[in-house]
Amino acid sequence: MCDGALGYRHDVLSPALGPTHCARHDSDCPREIRLARQLEAGSDRERKFINALGLIYQNADTVPYGRRVLNYNRAMGDLAAGNRKDVEAQVFYALALLASASPTDKTHGNQKQAADLLEPLYRAYPEHPGIPHYLIHAYDNAELAPRGLAAARAYSKIAPSVPHALHMPSHIFTRLGLWDDSIASNRAARAAAHQQGDTGEELHAMDYLVYAYLQSGRDADAAEVVQQLRNMSKLDTDDFKIGYASTAMPVRYAIERGQWADAASIVPPTGAPPHVVAIAVWARGLGLARSGRTAEAQTERIDCGGSNWSFALQVTITGPLR
Repeated sequence: MCDGALGYRHDVLSPALGPTHCARHDSDCPREIRLARQLEAGSDRERKFINALGLIYQNADTVPYGRRVLNYNRAMGDLAAGNRKDVEAQVFYALALLASASPTDKTHGNQKQAADLLEPLYRAYPEHPGIPHYLIHAYDNAELAPRGLAAARAYSKIAPSVPHALHMPSHIFTRLGLWDDSIASNRAARAAAHQQGDTGEELHAMDYLVYAYLQSGRDADAAEVVQQLRNMSKLDTDDFKIGYASTAMPVRYAIERGQWADAASIVPPTGAPPHVVAIAVWARGLGLARSGRTAEAQTERIDCGGSNWSFALQVTITGPLR
């Protein structure tokens, strides 16, 4: 199997980041897939893996991402059905189910199907690093979160030097309000990421720390993390993970505490993806509205023109503010 092409698989189809992250590899991934196909080696199974991943980029200019990821999902389903004893085929099919899950499906059908695939594999291979990771994503919702606690407790011990593995349990801890556990998880993840020079993972952990500190009434600790963020220079806000976390932290700190003047002063990040900029625009608009500056609030918007992520965000005042 071509490691170059398939090595992107989780990065491209991360159920946490979805299609916004996929767009960042539009040039790299198709090239890797072409190289894998040119090798003309390996088994039929391996070629099916490569061809399935290629569906994510097939006709990308004309076919919406949602349809392309469903095509990938179907191809992985066929591959998994034809290789029922192949652990990785089942695991990657579960990931495809998570990547293609509809955010409007409140029954969590895809997540439950993925979990049904992964749970017996987890019992058979308790130290497989991918299985508990994807189980946590499957259970990362209000309905299923209690079922994810065992995987959350175990995952950081499976890969104790990996920042993201140290952080992932906090998805479940956050859902269940286990704030001390979330804080411990993200402090460990932040320390590992900082040691390894992984700014994106460090900021990701810091963002979860700010939220956990605020939810447990530790406002001073949250303020310290936000100040540490401000002391970090030359952040690449064009990178989704960096842009999102560095934008969300001060927004959380202001909005959760009802500090509307602070929220109104938030400046949208320069060069960040539009869906990241929208967080700052929303917070600023809400801060202006809650400060009684309704006319200014109504002008807060973000237009993305004809890009693939086009939308307009308008803060509308529909009634009295309290």
